[in-house]
Amino acid sequence: MVETHLAAHQRALAVMFAVAVLATTTVGGSAWAQTPLRIDPGIIDPRGLAWDGSHFWIIGGEHPRLYAIDPDTGDAEREIDLSPLGLRKPMVIAWQQSDRTFWLGDDGTRRIYKFEVVTTNPYVNLVRSFSAPDEDLNEIVMTGLAWDGRQGRTEGLWLCTSMGLCTTIRKLEAERGDILLSFYPVCAPRGLAILGDTLWTVALGDGLIPSRLMAFDIEDDDWTRIKASRQAGWVVAADRLARLAVKDQNPWLLDSKAKKLFPVNPD
Repeated sequence: MVETHLAAHQRALAVMFAVAVLATTTVGGSAWAQTPLRIDPGIIDPRGLAWDGSHFWIIGGEHPRLYAIDPDTGDAEREIDLSPLGLRKPMVIAWQQSDRTFWLGDDGTRRIYKFEVVTTNPYVNLVRSFSAPDEDLNEIVMTGLAWDGRQGRTEGLWLCTSMGLCTTIRKLEAERGDILLSFYPVCAPRGLAILGDTLWTVALGDGLIPSRLMAFDIEDDDWTRIKASRQAGWVVAADRLARLAVKDQNPWLLDSKAKKLFPVNPD
C-alpha cells in the first residue's frame, strides 16, 4: 500500500512539473553569462560545490577529498583528505562565512557534518555532526545544501533530499538539526544556493523536459508562503549531480559529467 501511494505521488509530481515547465517556456531563456570554467580533469566524480569568497570547493575522489579550485583557471590549488571525518558517501557541501566553516551531507552515514579546514595534520577539524532527516530511509539521497545566515532570520541549513520524484526541501536548526520548516517543490531539485531572499535550485529535466534554473521566494520563515517566484525560466545543462553556489551575486552551476563550472545570470 505504501509503494502504491508513493508511485502515485511520484506520477502526480511528474505531471505537475511538466505542466509548470510548459507553462513557463516563454519566460527567460539561456542562463549562461559567460564562458564556462573547466575544472581540473584529475578530480574524480566531482560533486558538491561551495564558494568561500576566494575559491570554489568541490568534493571528489573514490576516497573522499575536498579540492580548492582557482576561480580563474579551474586548477585544484589544494587537496584535503576528508577520511578523518569518517565519511562514506559525501554528496553536498556548503560554506558558512560567519565562522569560516563547511557543512557537508553524507548519504553513507546519513549525517550532516560541520567542520573547519586547519593548517596542521589531519587538516580537518570536526565541529559537530547530527543525523539527517529520514536517516532510516537508505533510498533517500541528499541533493542540495545551503547555509542561511541572513540578517533578521533564524540561522540554519537548507537541505534538499530526494527519493525518486519525491523531494523535500527543509530548513534545519544548526545545533541539532531540528526541522524548522519544510516544503515539497514541484520539481526534482539538484543543488541549493541562497542569494538575498531567494533560494535557487536546478529543476532537473528527464531528457524530454530540459533542466531549468528555479527560484523560490524565502523572504518569510513560513513554509506556507514559500513559492516558486521565478519558476522554470532559464534552461541549463545539468546532470543528476548538478550543484550550485553563489559567487559575486550570481549562481554558479557544477556540471559533474562535463567537469565544468557555469556562471548563470538569470536577470
